[in-house]
Amino acid sequence: MSRESKNADGDTSRQDASTTSDDVSGWDDVCHIYKNGCITLVSSRRPYIPQWLDTLLNELQGRTQSNRISTGYRLSFADMQRMYMRQLQIRLIKIATAQQFRGENGKDLPLRELSELGPILRKYVQAVQDHEYMGRFLGSPDDPFIASSERAHDDMFLTSAIMFHSKEAADIALLETAIPTGPWEARRQKLVKPIASTRGETRKKAFLSRIGGAVVGGAFLIFPMWLMVLKQEIYLSLGVTTGCVAAFGVLMALSMGSLDAVFTATFAYAAVLMVFVGVMMQNTGSSS
Repeated sequence: MSRESKNADGDTSRQDASTTSDDVSGWDDVCHIYKNGCITLVSSRRPYIPQWLDTLLNELQGRTQSNRISTGYRLSFADMQRMYMRQLQIRLIKIATAQQFRGENGKDLPLRELSELGPILRKYVQAVQDHEYMGRFLGSPDDPFIASSERAHDDMFLTSAIMFHSKEAADIALLETAIPTGPWEARRQKLVKPIASTRGETRKKAFLSRIGGAVVGGAFLIFPMWLMVLKQEIYLSLGVTTGCVAAFGVLMALSMGSLDAVFTATFAYAAVLMVFVGVMMQNTGSSS
């Protein structure tokens, strides 16, 4: 036997030894809670539009078999992460109860629980942080924490794994409950996207994002500035300032991830516009 195979056998035995009966029991409880699993059904139909319009758009785009709606699968790794967090939480609860009821004299220390507390607590904290990190990609078309049939490679591996268990879409849920996620990715090899954006695509998206931010930010400053200069009326200036600040605040709430950043950006923008309003009031007062 080679050294590599011996090391592999040793790693496997150590992993098996680290799995306790509490792990198995906790995982059984988690599986009972999440008995519906982490896989949902999706369809190739476009959301928010009637089926006849979806069929027409497919025909105009030259998609094959456009009259048939395909049904596939979606697996959320964030749901799996929540299952893992629940399993760790169950372990921590058992350790806490063992400490709480360790004996009347208080000297019967649960040595096994004490040795497990630190590692399990660190795993739980890390799992919570990982789950928060996964939330950053929510709504992104390239979400790496979702495997969905709308992507060609994901569909191939999802279908293969489900068929390995002799299951199909109807065994997961009613086909009518499939979530519309179309249009799906073309199955031609040259058009299939990788599991994550390449460095060139990432650089291009970042550049376009900066360009878009510059255009939107400039428009939010130039438009009210021109309007208040050309129409030097106090009520018009106040109305334009109110509307622009409200729109800018909503835009920041949609694009930023923290409340502090939204407040800071909105207050800074409002302060800039108030300078224009002050100048308009001064000019109006001097002219009168």
